[in-house]
Amino acid sequence: MTSFKSRIFNFHCYPLLAPMFREAAEAMDEICEFIRKHRNFVT
Repeated sequence: MTSFKSRIFNFHCYPLLAPMFREAAEAMDEICEFIRKHRNFVT
């Protein structure tokens, strides 16, 4: 499963600015949750 979320006026690696911007922190939380959920998934 994949998903795509577009956020206006954000560059491609803005989650790296998570400590500075609320939207970036939320994106990083979503990324980490996805990784935790799927890290044991084997195809």
